[in-house]
Amino acid sequence: EFNQVNQGFISSVASKRNHIPRKSLNYQTPLEVFLSYVNGKFCLA
Repeated sequence: EFNQVNQGFISSVASKRNHIPRKSLNYQTPLEVFLSYVNGKFCLA
């Protein structure tokens, strides 16, 4: 049951997953891609 899983564990798993390079992201991590959009390196228009 998910009620028994604490927030610290969930955050730890999410952090580890977000630092794994993905082939679909040209071998960048999801965090790197997200930060590139936040920092304006990509134009969405």
